[in-house]
Amino acid sequence: MIIKGRILDEDDITQSTFNNRETGEVVVRGELLLSVKKPSQVIKVKVNPDQWKDAKNGDFFKTIVDKELDFWIEQKEFSFPRPDGQVVSGTSNNLFRLPAIQKA
Repeated sequence: MIIKGRILDEDDITQSTFNNRETGEVVVRGELLLSVKKPSQVIKVKVNPDQWKDAKNGDFFKTIVDKELDFWIEQKEFSFPRPDGQVVSGTSNNLFRLPAIQKA
């Protein structure tokens, strides 16, 4: 889905590191807090490792702070077992592609 949104502050752009459960490799990705309308809310959007690299580890997102742009978002359901056997499930908002900046 395409939604109009804006990143309100540079502090709404974060980087996180985690271990891939399947390969054990350390992965770096980003997260954004995106302010959207209709209904007005702030959503957390995950940025996959490849897009995070393309966004120069978040520097690209800093250039679009407070600009209303089209964001391509996909919602994904996830489910995985914790080491203690408890199953964790939910949904996440994931950036589908980097937003395009309109040239003046």
